[in-house]
Amino acid sequence: MKLTQKKINKNRFFMIIAIVLGFFLLAVYMLLSDINHTNKSVKRFDHFVRNEMRDIVRNEVLNRIDEIEYDLSMLHKEQNKIIKGKIEMIAHMLLSSDTAKINNMEERKIEFLKEFERIAKADKEYLYFALSTEGILLRSSTDDRREGKNIIDSKDQEGSYYIREMLKVINKQEGIYVTYYSPKEKDGEPLRKTSYCLYIPEFDIIIGTGSYDVDIEKVLKEATFSRIQSYYQDSEDYIFIVGYDGIAHVFGDNRLIGKSTKKIYDTNGKSIHKLFMEAIENDSEGYVNYDYYKRNSKEKSEKISFVKRLDMWEAYIAMGFHVDDLNQELNIHINDFKSEYYKELIFTLILMFFIGLVILYFVRKSLILQSQYIHQEEIVFEKLFQLSSEGILIVSNQGNVIFQNPIINKIIGENLSDYIDKEGQVYFNEISEDVYSIKNDNGRTYYIEWNKKSIIYHGIDSYIYFISDITSKFLKSNELEHMALYDELTKLPNRRKLIDDFKYIIENNTAKDSTVIAMIDLDYFKKVNDEYGHAIGDEVLKLVGECFTNKLRKRDQIYRLGGEEFIVLLRDITIEDAQSVLTNICNEFYDMSKERFGFPITFSGGATEVELNLYGEVCLGDVLNKADILLYKAKNKGRARIEI
Repeated sequence: MKLTQKKINKNRFFMIIAIVLGFFLLAVYMLLSDINHTNKSVKRFDHFVRNEMRDIVRNEVLNRIDEIEYDLSMLHKEQNKIIKGKIEMIAHMLLSSDTAKINNMEERKIEFLKEFERIAKADKEYLYFALSTEGILLRSSTDDRREGKNIIDSKDQEGSYYIREMLKVINKQEGIYVTYYSPKEKDGEPLRKTSYCLYIPEFDIIIGTGSYDVDIEKVLKEATFSRIQSYYQDSEDYIFIVGYDGIAHVFGDNRLIGKSTKKIYDTNGKSIHKLFMEAIENDSEGYVNYDYYKRNSKEKSEKISFVKRLDMWEAYIAMGFHVDDLNQELNIHINDFKSEYYKELIFTLILMFFIGLVILYFVRKSLILQSQYIHQEEIVFEKLFQLSSEGILIVSNQGNVIFQNPIINKIIGENLSDYIDKEGQVYFNEISEDVYSIKNDNGRTYYIEWNKKSIIYHGIDSYIYFISDITSKFLKSNELEHMALYDELTKLPNRRKLIDDFKYIIENNTAKDSTVIAMIDLDYFKKVNDEYGHAIGDEVLKLVGECFTNKLRKRDQIYRLGGEEFIVLLRDITIEDAQSVLTNICNEFYDMSKERFGFPITFSGGATEVELNLYGEVCLGDVLNKADILLYKAKNKGRARIEI
């Protein structure tokens, strides 16, 4: 076919028409598509805002409940301090009085009870009681019919032997708190009560007083209702608290406070109070849709409220929002959003159309040049990928491997397909945060870091993975961590490891756990260094680790504290059994040292049981100080022994 200028121009004309027509159709498609996308975005935004509003009122209610629970806990703590202070003050007064100077114990007890009775009657706010160490009720706080009787086997309504718990104060110099159920008056209903008990050995009598939860909750209830009512006084969105009996405690309309809300109905004629009670009947919380007045308005509108039970006050707490207010606010934002979006879209399409006309002249030539450039660029990039020190892997979104450089072959090998799913996602074995492991077909394990980017490669939607070999760095880091936690000479864990292990044991402590910590110190170790040299001294220290490691149970551990001092941590063991175990190891160490060095060596130790305080806490430093004191006691008693 003969190529003429006419045919070239004709071909160019049709190409321009095709491009213009295609651009026009694309613009129309974009316009319709974006309109549809805008409508969907608006719906998503509307749905998001409505859910967000529901979450806002729910979180507001939960925040108020959290405040109530926190205030209650603080009131309990404050009340515990008060009752402790009262008992300690009474004890101090009686110990400082002439009663404490009476020689005869029986006469001293009688005078003590008389003086205690006088003080107890003078305090009308608290109920005081006194017990003998055998469990005989010397003074009752509510029922004098029980005085003089042994009540050690008395149980409250939950089956607690609360008198036995009180008698434990005999071994507690600082006194104890006991929680149980007891009436506030003779033949009254048992109520939950927390008492502070103190044993006074000078009179051999236990005295105590307590506070009732119901009194604390009453104080909190009144303060809470007043605070919440004041806080939301002028707000359209307010918290309201209503009793199960329908009486309003906190409400948007002050006129309804203290009155019944049972006869407030929605447009369907159903009691709104009943709707809330149904919402919390099976679950402790829920959402309720109903109609109610806006603040300072006589018209009802749809309202959504979140409600949650407050069982301790036999009430529910709730907060809501009016739907039409939300709709009005949403419509304003949505209309502004649509108007602005469509303006930008139309302007963009017009601008694109004119830009398309301007660049149309260069399209054909640029397409040819671009094709050549892309081809050359792909060649250059493939060469750079081949030479990269990082592993580079390109996978299509269909899970097909498009490119892999030699580093990938080295690290993964022929098992590459095992790590790729059908969507092109790569999965490796996670070791720690941002660190993964790969075991290649040669059996070698590599530790790597990797990241991913979405790209289009050779016209295919793909993912490019950059994989860095950090095997040496990772292994060195683990080695440094080991050096930081273990003693270089004995290979035993050090003080830092002891702190970590002790913290873990305390945090995971259960009621059945019994933990013993012992501090041991080699006897006359300086003499060994002076007579035989530090090299032999080092071998002796190593022998300590060897001996304990072989003789201790798997759940026990020995740590080198420094010098010739070691710490032994024994789990699930009594203090007496711990003493026996350590004594046997001391004897074994005596025989082993004599056999290995030609002279015997012993060690002394102090062991103490780890006890949690009232709040379930314990200080390692305090435990070690106790063990250290017992260690020096063992030294003073002749060494080669374990004091507990």
